[in-house]
Amino acid sequence: MRLEDLNNAYDEEVADCGFRCRKGCAACCTRSVNMTTMEGERILRFLEEQGWGLPDLHSVGDVSTPPCTTNHAAACYLEEKFPPAGEEAPWEYQPCLFLNKNTCTIYPVRPFGCRSFGSVIDCGTEGSAEAPEWFISLNLFVMQLIEDLDRGGCWGNMFAVLGYLSGSQGAGKLRHCETIPGFLVHGEEGRRVISFLAHLRSAVGENDQLKDIYKLLGRSIRREA
Repeated sequence: MRLEDLNNAYDEEVADCGFRCRKGCAACCTRSVNMTTMEGERILRFLEEQGWGLPDLHSVGDVSTPPCTTNHAAACYLEEKFPPAGEEAPWEYQPCLFLNKNTCTIYPVRPFGCRSFGSVIDCGTEGSAEAPEWFISLNLFVMQLIEDLDRGGCWGNMFAVLGYLSGSQGAGKLRHCETIPGFLVHGEEGRRVISFLAHLRSAVGENDQLKDIYKLLGRSIRREA
């Protein structure tokens, strides 16, 4: 299973959401986006293919280490515990370094943290975003899959990841990716996740990875029932 397969299946599942997002709307395109090293490597390859260099990563300033990854947090909730707390840096509202005239210059390879932003209202006008609950749950589900796909890699602020991969800084600001402990879905959320997996199955066919995901999902839904 590839990252592209997950992204394509996700795009198919959310195509009917009626989001107001459009080219030139960049209110959510800030510097507070997390991603895996796998996604970072994809961005670096794209920049090299385009003949572009990295932007000045030092201009982002200091970023905090996330308290835990998505799968670590899920494991805590499944054990009825609170995830580890940490002192995260405040949300950085400065525009993303990859924006040019409110347009994403790395759009084809943007990380899932960007791809999964969506709003049924104009957040630039309203000052906030709004999306259905199942959409948020689906995002978390896919984030867990992507983290699991990057086993052996790291996860954290996208510019910390790029700094680590380009050798301009160490991995001290990142967390190691963890495997899927289970999922936190039920009811309508579970139905949309199953619909997403149907899109994924049509792209990749039946395989052991997908079978394992279905088994974990089945256990999670029964646990919530």
